Amino acid sequence: MEIKENVPSEIETPKKANSIRVHYNEKEIIIDFGHATKMDENNILAVDVLARISVPPELIKQIVTRLLLAGKKYQDEFNTSIGLNIEEHKASSNRGE
Repeated sequence: MEIKENVPSEIETPKKANSIRVHYNEKEIIIDFGHATKMDENNILAVDVLARISVPPELIKQIVTRLLLAGKKYQDEFNTSIGLNIEEHKASSNRGE
Protein backbone atom coordinates (compact mmCIF):
# COMPACT_ATOMS: atom_id res chain seq x y z
CA MET A 1 0.00 0.00 0.00
CA GLU A 2 1.29 3.44 -0.90
CA ILE A 3 0.55 6.38 1.38
CA LYS A 4 0.48 9.91 0.00
CA GLU A 5 0.67 12.53 2.74
CA ASN A 6 -1.05 15.86 2.28
CA VAL A 7 0.73 18.37 4.52
CA PRO A 8 -0.99 21.77 4.49
CA SER A 9 1.43 24.66 3.96
CA GLU A 10 0.57 26.22 7.34
CA ILE A 11 2.06 23.21 9.16
CA GLU A 12 4.78 22.30 6.67
CA THR A 13 7.54 23.82 8.81
CA PRO A 14 7.86 21.87 12.08
CA LYS A 15 7.57 23.79 15.34
CA LYS A 16 10.19 23.22 18.03
CA ALA A 17 8.71 21.52 21.09
CA ASN A 18 10.60 20.94 24.33
CA SER A 19 7.78 19.59 26.47
CA ILE A 20 5.08 16.98 26.24
CA ARG A 21 1.98 16.28 28.31
CA VAL A 22 -0.05 13.12 27.95
CA HIS A 23 -3.52 12.76 29.38
CA TYR A 24 -6.48 10.55 28.62
CA ASN A 25 -10.13 9.86 29.06
CA GLU A 26 -12.23 6.77 28.42
CA LYS A 27 -12.17 7.18 24.64
CA GLU A 28 -8.86 8.81 23.71
CA ILE A 29 -5.26 9.55 24.55
CA ILE A 30 -4.46 13.25 24.24
CA ILE A 31 -0.91 14.43 23.62
CA ASP A 32 0.11 18.07 23.93
CA PHE A 33 3.42 19.20 22.47
CA GLY A 34 4.59 22.51 23.86
CA HIS A 35 7.37 24.99 24.28
CA ALA A 36 8.28 25.68 27.89
CA THR A 37 9.76 29.02 28.84
CA LYS A 38 11.59 29.99 31.99
CA MET A 39 9.99 29.70 35.39
CA ASP A 40 8.63 32.86 36.92
CA GLU A 41 9.36 34.11 40.43
CA ASN A 42 6.67 31.76 41.82
CA ASN A 43 8.34 28.69 40.28
CA ILE A 44 5.59 28.35 37.67
CA LEU A 45 6.73 27.08 34.29
CA ALA A 46 4.85 28.61 31.36
CA VAL A 47 4.19 26.26 28.46
CA ASP A 48 2.74 27.33 25.14
CA VAL A 49 0.92 24.36 23.61
CA LEU A 50 1.94 24.13 19.95
CA ALA A 51 -0.10 21.09 19.00
CA ARG A 52 -2.71 18.90 20.64
CA ILE A 53 -3.54 15.55 19.12
CA SER A 54 -6.07 12.94 20.08
CA VAL A 55 -5.52 9.28 19.23
CA PRO A 56 -7.48 6.12 19.99
CA PRO A 57 -5.87 3.98 22.71
CA GLU A 58 -5.30 1.21 20.15
CA LEU A 59 -2.75 3.43 18.34
CA ILE A 60 -0.45 3.89 21.37
CA LYS A 61 1.51 0.66 20.82
CA GLN A 62 2.27 1.69 17.23
CA ILE A 63 3.31 5.22 18.29
CA VAL A 64 5.62 3.95 21.03
CA THR A 65 7.16 1.32 18.74
CA ARG A 66 7.85 3.83 15.97
CA LEU A 67 9.33 6.35 18.42
CA LEU A 68 11.64 3.73 19.93
CA LEU A 69 12.79 2.55 16.50
CA ALA A 70 13.39 6.13 15.32
CA GLY A 71 15.31 6.91 18.53
CA LYS A 72 17.45 3.80 18.15
CA LYS A 73 18.21 4.61 14.50
CA TYR A 74 19.04 8.20 15.50
CA GLN A 75 21.53 6.97 18.13
CA ASP A 76 23.14 4.57 15.66
CA GLU A 77 23.31 7.01 12.74
CA PHE A 78 24.64 9.97 14.72
CA ASN A 79 26.73 7.89 17.16
CA THR A 80 25.20 9.59 20.18
CA SER A 81 23.12 8.45 23.12
CA ILE A 82 19.70 9.83 23.92
CA GLY A 83 19.24 7.31 26.72
CA LEU A 84 17.72 4.46 24.74
CA ASN A 85 19.74 1.52 25.95
CA ILE A 86 17.44 -0.98 24.28
CA GLU A 87 19.91 -3.88 24.02
CA GLU A 88 21.07 -3.40 27.61
CA HIS A 89 17.48 -3.33 28.81
CA LYS A 90 16.67 -6.56 26.97
CA ALA A 91 19.69 -8.26 28.52
CA SER A 92 18.72 -7.04 31.99
CA SER A 93 15.14 -8.20 31.49
CA ASN A 94 16.34 -11.64 30.45
CA ARG A 95 18.35 -11.91 33.68
CA GLY A 96 15.29 -10.98 35.74
CA GLU A 97 16.57 -7.55 36.79
